[in-house]
Amino acid sequence: MDRPLDFIAEVEKLRKDNRRIKFVGGLLACVLFVLLVAGRFQRPKTVEGTQFLLKDAAGNVVARLGQMNLGGTCLTLTSKGHAADAELCVHDDESSHLALLNHHGDSRVSLSPGFTSYEPMIRFPAGLYIGEELGKNFVNLSLGAETKLIIGHASHDSIVVSSSLEKPSINLFGRDGQTVWSTH
Repeated sequence: MDRPLDFIAEVEKLRKDNRRIKFVGGLLACVLFVLLVAGRFQRPKTVEGTQFLLKDAAGNVVARLGQMNLGGTCLTLTSKGHAADAELCVHDDESSHLALLNHHGDSRVSLSPGFTSYEPMIRFPAGLYIGEELGKNFVNLSLGAETKLIIGHASHDSIVVSSSLEKPSINLFGRDGQTVWSTH
């Protein structure tokens, strides 16, 4: 009769062990769930620095965020091989600009709400500049007291439309830069 009693004691021990395993497993599952939920609501960490660089797999800088030489804070994105750039800058003198550059064709698009140049002291109005091949062909739109649309070729103005309140005008220029036609 010892065998049935040993068998019953062994079954009771297995039941007790099974309850203990279920309790520990449930407790671990609850702890894991709490940790996962707490991790989802944790605040993101702040990364601080004076300049941030993003590099591609080859180690080339493809994005830069930080202070530039003239005091502005800029985000510059560069394509692989430096064929093109996009640059967004803000400056302390309440100016900013967005520039898109294609280095192979030297094309440039620049948009600015206006800025002041201190050497020499000049105030540039808000404007848009689109040019290719370093001024071979360009369009320049500037806004302000005298709003102007300038279309040019080879660094010479071809058409200038000015809408000043006092004296609006349209001027057409020849290849030599001489006035061909004017509304004056």
